[in-house]
Amino acid sequence: MTALWRRHVLIPFVVCATAFVLSCVSATAFDVSPTVAKDGLMVSDEDRYRAYQVGRTGTELYKAGQYEAACEKFKEALQLDPAETNSRINMTMSLFRLGKTAEGLACLDQARPPADNNPTYWFNVGVTYGMLGSFSNALKNLNYFIEHFPDDSRIKEAVGLVQSFTGASAGTPLKSDGADEKDNYFNIACKDGATRWADNSMPLKVHISGERKLKGFNPEFVQVVKSAFDEWSTASGGVVSFEYTGSSKNAGINVAWTESPGDLPNPVESGHCKVSGNEKGTSVADIILLIVNRSDGSVVSTAKLKYTASHEIGHALGIAGHSPDARDVMFLGAIDNNFPDKISVRDIETLKRIYSTPTDKLFAISAQNAWVAAANKGVAELNSGKPDGAASLFEEALRLTPEDKRNYVKGLLGLAFYNKALLLIRKREMDAARELLNKSCELLQVAEDKKGLNKARQAYKLLDASPPDPSRPASFQLSR
Repeated sequence: MTALWRRHVLIPFVVCATAFVLSCVSATAFDVSPTVAKDGLMVSDEDRYRAYQVGRTGTELYKAGQYEAACEKFKEALQLDPAETNSRINMTMSLFRLGKTAEGLACLDQARPPADNNPTYWFNVGVTYGMLGSFSNALKNLNYFIEHFPDDSRIKEAVGLVQSFTGASAGTPLKSDGADEKDNYFNIACKDGATRWADNSMPLKVHISGERKLKGFNPEFVQVVKSAFDEWSTASGGVVSFEYTGSSKNAGINVAWTESPGDLPNPVESGHCKVSGNEKGTSVADIILLIVNRSDGSVVSTAKLKYTASHEIGHALGIAGHSPDARDVMFLGAIDNNFPDKISVRDIETLKRIYSTPTDKLFAISAQNAWVAAANKGVAELNSGKPDGAASLFEEALRLTPEDKRNYVKGLLGLAFYNKALLLIRKREMDAARELLNKSCELLQVAEDKKGLNKARQAYKLLDASPPDPSRPASFQLSR
């Protein structure tokens, strides 16, 4: 019979690391023209220049990890010129490094756009808010940047950050069941549902590819990634454990490499993880790691690679969302190449809470969202060979889906249309099949489902070339 393209999951959670890096803002060439400071007070050329010089000293102290001393210099610079944005941003980050996030945000809240409305102000302020977890303010500034400076070289990065920050801020965290949320972020990371490995899955089999064809690939990268897996196992006290295999066929977690940023969905990502599972637990997790820096194409450092790998492994293990605290490995990004040197207590406590929750109860969280419930039913219909019912449910889900998840549901709808088209071909209803395949290709392309898109395109070409004879369905058999 005609092969149907199926997803053997209820709803695969697609999670990713947004391992972008915010660097300490460096002072640019000094412009001696006077500026208007806070409350309309004029700042003299002399004070502005002194503020610039003091701010540079603060920046060097910050880079050296001397955050207390850096704060004093930035404070001095801001007293001279309250409109000096570089010092304000760097003071914010210094306070964050000292564990004074609230003070840092209060400092950043006083930032004001420069008279020339420089795009760098909007970009840097937006990113800084995002790194400190103030996503609404981050989106406000970055969206302004995107709207008003569409030709800026950082526009793709800004769009990617908006996608990440939108995903981080979407939804309402689950109500606490009494656990101390200062020690974990379960209610935030799992607010849209999650899936974990069944207890009898341990040790998980892991396959790490050796991509010798990639120019920048270093064989030592394999050991770096193994050390990230081993750290999760040790830190969890054996809640999760791993064994390595030379075959991807038998592996639960597969790790691959790329030197092409375009292979990752988000234009600021350094890694990506796709997890598939259902109420019985996770079935497979695929991780892809970028081995070059997006900024200049240079090979990533082992510190950055381990950070990205640790983050993606956290997703593969069941931490579906992100931590709101930049000191955790599972925060959505890293700051000024200062990557967490180890998995935090909060990361581990969140993982332990996930693994103390039964797989069916954990997965059921997703049903609290109407769009997820509709999508789950749609996938069940699709897996049962009922693409008509699946398409209707996916269309219902699409009407309810938040903006940051719409492309995923469009991909599911594209697969449903593809399956409907194959059934129409068996009935020799070629025009209707062609129309559905066209819709399927459009949706799968938007969803960036390369495998599904190739299937639909192959069917479209075969349809135009030689429509199958219903008495010989094997002639239109598609590989799965």
